Amino acid sequence: GRQAERGAEVAAATNSTFHTVDVANQRSNQDFFIADEKHFGGQNVDFILLNAGVDGKNEETVIPTLDVETYDYIFGANVRGVMLGIQYRMPLLREGGTFVSTSSVGSILPFTANPVYAASKAAVDSFVRSYAA
Repeated sequence: GRQAERGAEVAAATNSTFHTVDVANQRSNQDFFIADEKHFGGQNVDFILLNAGVDGKNEETVIPTLDVETYDYIFGANVRGVMLGIQYRMPLLREGGTFVSTSSVGSILPFTANPVYAASKAAVDSFVRSYAA
């Protein structure tokens, strides 16, 4: 993570956990889930926040020059990451708990500078709305 040391300090002071996770990677999500489950003793949690996003590793993201690897990178983190987060985190959410997944204004407004990012965030919005229905 960008501020892993600070995240660990805050977690230690607040009886929470901090992990650096590759949200697009299933094994990384599983490891995160297992570590949290051990830390909290299998207890249900009150709040889950899924907040991750990438915009293309500083690569060109306009359609005429976009490469498939960059597209996969963006959709992997932004969409698969939410799916895996829901899959592994939601079983720990207590009844009446709160689940939040952040997205972007780029999901609803034209974002010509990075249409792949915008499309991935629109997919997140649709996925979460469909899951919550």
